[in-house]
Amino acid sequence: MKRAFVLFWHGFTAILASIANWFTTILGMNDDSKYGKFIRRVVGSSFAVIMVMLTAAVV
Repeated sequence: MKRAFVLFWHGFTAILASIANWFTTILGMNDDSKYGKFIRRVVGSSFAVIMVMLTAAVV
C-alpha cells in the first residue's frame, strides 16, 4: 500500500507541475531572468495550492 501511495503522489505532483508549466507558458513567463523565475514560482505554487484544496474538497 505504501508503494501505491508513493506512486500516486509522484504522478499527482507531476500532473500539477505540468499544468503549472502550461499556465506559465500561456502567460509568457518562460524567460530565465530572476523576475521570470520568481513569477513562475509564485504562479506555480499558487496554482498547486488551489489544485490541492480542490482535490481535498472533492475527496
